[in-house]
Amino acid sequence: MKNILLIIILAVIFSCTSNNENTSNQKQIDNISAVEDSKTPKKLNLKGKITTLVDGTDVGRVNLWDTADEFRIMNGFLTNGDEVIILEDNGPYYLVESVEFKNRKGYCMKDFVETD
Repeated sequence: MKNILLIIILAVIFSCTSNNENTSNQKQIDNISAVEDSKTPKKLNLKGKITTLVDGTDVGRVNLWDTADEFRIMNGFLTNGDEVIILEDNGPYYLVESVEFKNRKGYCMKDFVETD
């Protein structure tokens, strides 16, 4: 009788521990999903205009990059007043496309884009 009671107690303890681990694992998965969602670029379709004036200095032109990642390659530039379509919000960068020059598309710092 004592052995049966001991087996039942151990089964209950194991069951509770297993449920807590599953709940904890699910919370970790939910947290990872939330972080990934916050890093996911947001699709936009807004009009904007390039400004080369930042902190009182005219930088002359704004570089466009192939990616918003750390390891990127410049693939073009825009100048002051160029109209753009803002396609994506990606952290400190916008993915923009020139209205006048459709083949000029790339990431630039948000500070260089004035929105309507």
